[in-house]
Amino acid sequence: MEATIEVTTTRFGQPETVQVPESSVMTFPDGLPGFDDVRTFALIEEEDHLPFRWLQPTEDSSIAFILIDPTLVDPTYHPRIDLSSSRTDQPQHQPSPQSSPRGRGSYGRHECELTVLCIVAVRSENDITVNLRAPILIDRSRRVGKQEILTDDRYAIQHVVNSPGALAPGAMPRCS
Repeated sequence: MEATIEVTTTRFGQPETVQVPESSVMTFPDGLPGFDDVRTFALIEEEDHLPFRWLQPTEDSSIAFILIDPTLVDPTYHPRIDLSSSRTDQPQHQPSPQSSPRGRGSYGRHECELTVLCIVAVRSENDITVNLRAPILIDRSRRVGKQEILTDDRYAIQHVVNSPGALAPGAMPRCS
């Protein structure tokens, strides 16, 4: 059985402690824009709330980012992502003609499984947007992540979700 850690979150407005597999704890060496000092996050994935996931800092329960597979809101989502970084603490991916969003937001398997997710903003039940311009990239095999800021203007910072209920009836996250 995989080891777990306890993470406190306020994703539903009230503090709660959840058990997260250690393999779901990721290091973001550069933090996230605006949260540069926050480097360790738990990726919370619960069947009851799919297709939504939460990126929860392990040290700060007051912050939680709602994430979703971008292909669920834009089936044509296929950004050009250059991860030819020489840094060893960043997600790594071997470029391939097969590199496109597949399945649950993963790019093709090469040295790792690179998961691509995007941040969701919920202002109200009928006002939901997804930031397709700055995807979260997670290298699950190395447990590192980063937020990639795309220069491709085909993708909006506030992509409107026209039919929120179609994503996961009864599982919509509440804004707090």
